[in-house]
Amino acid sequence: MLFRSSPAATLLNLGNSGDRTEHVLWRLQQAPLTPLSPKAIVLLIGTNNLGHGTSNATETLAGIRAVLTLLHAQCPDARIVLMATFPRGERLNPMRGDILQVNQALAADHGAEVTVVDLGTRFVDANGDIRKDLMPDALHLSPAGYRIWAGAVEDALRPVQI
Repeated sequence: MLFRSSPAATLLNLGNSGDRTEHVLWRLQQAPLTPLSPKAIVLLIGTNNLGHGTSNATETLAGIRAVLTLLHAQCPDARIVLMATFPRGERLNPMRGDILQVNQALAADHGAEVTVVDLGTRFVDANGDIRKDLMPDALHLSPAGYRIWAGAVEDALRPVQI
């Protein structure tokens, strides 16, 4: 889906419901982004690998890193905004530990061409419970949650002329 946010910027949403890292890798291999020459790429991936039980933290991290490597190869001049995987599950649970491990590793090993944005603490309360006003089903964002995410993406993309 193409969006035009201003006369100078065109946005392309390539996300699909239920996507896992292996799906994104396959699509990028079949239809590389190279011809598009994007100035910026926003990536949020990993929750479905863990949530569907198809991958553990190590495998999910490897999948995200593989997507990043392929994006760098296809679009070496693009600024990549990597969204840390959002928390999921109403209360603290083992999957949240996996998400934190993946996010910590990604934050520690990104290069200058990647901006990692972690909104996890914004979506939970002081007890670690998911905020129902932002994630009513403890997974998907509400309009208020999307506004938080959009603001963070705008902030991350501000230095990029798009």
